[in-house]
Amino acid sequence: MSVFLAHVERVSCALLPRPSLLACVLCFCVMTDPSPSLDASQLQVARYVLGGRNVAAVGAAGCGKSTLLALIVSVARQRWGPDAVVVLAWAGSAAQLVGGQTVASLLHVSVGDVSKERILSRILANPQARGTIAAARLVVIDEAPTIPGRWFDRLEYVFRRVAAPAMQCRPFGGRVVFGMLVCLSFFFEAGASCVSVRANGGGGGYL
Repeated sequence: MSVFLAHVERVSCALLPRPSLLACVLCFCVMTDPSPSLDASQLQVARYVLGGRNVAAVGAAGCGKSTLLALIVSVARQRWGPDAVVVLAWAGSAAQLVGGQTVASLLHVSVGDVSKERILSRILANPQARGTIAAARLVVIDEAPTIPGRWFDRLEYVFRRVAAPAMQCRPFGGRVVFGMLVCLSFFFEAGASCVSVRANGGGGGYL
């Protein structure tokens, strides 16, 4: 099983202490599966995400992306609490498969042409919706390319504007973003565990 790291970027959030990352991930694998099947590339993705970097993980169908997603979500919730992780997908069926919700559900809108300013106004007027977004430290997006660009922009805008004032200059309000993408299998026919990493030490970015 191979997962390709398409993009990695550091964000400035205070997250897990780095020495505990790999131990925490491996401990979770052993507790949930006596014979964990994660390979080196999958563990590297988990370390980057839990270490506070924005990551896009690309892999062919059946390469273990769902296993990786479940691991990262579970470890993050154990460390930061259940409300600190938001799992999203564009379609309702996809959201159910990953135990998350749709973008429209999180933003409390229908998939109509609503401006991001109006969406933000509604969120700010709804204490429960605002609290859900404000509590998030990790945003997991399954099949990120299926989200229309204008809706990805609205999602990022709301997360950023609901964040603390000092973090509103950063994409997604400084939260860690983990995106999952499916790639056509012929890109992986070579069979290598291909990992490509681009990182910088600056502020956050998003997919």
